[in-house]
Amino acid sequence: MNLYNCTVNLAGNVLNQVARREISPAEIAVLRVLHGGDDTIINITKVRATKRSHAVERQKLEAVYGAPVVTALFGPRAAGSKLPTELETIAPETDEDVPFDVTE
Repeated sequence: MNLYNCTVNLAGNVLNQVARREISPAEIAVLRVLHGGDDTIINITKVRATKRSHAVERQKLEAVYGAPVVTALFGPRAAGSKLPTELETIAPETDEDVPFDVTE
């Protein structure tokens, strides 16, 4: 699994940015959905590869963003669904692709 540094435009606002360090492609996908699309995650650069397991990364994402969000994006844990390990495997999100209401 590769890790990346990036800048997040919170709620899509370029005047409200947060730098994120060494995050996975799965976390980038979550942040894209939560903050409004592909344009909300900018300045993405690959930092390094890690041998972090899918189970460990999924547990981290569920702890931070909630199991419903992670399950909606990547499928249920019981199904053995794998998380994306490369940035290139994350398809751009559209409003139609968002599997839950993030405005509540």
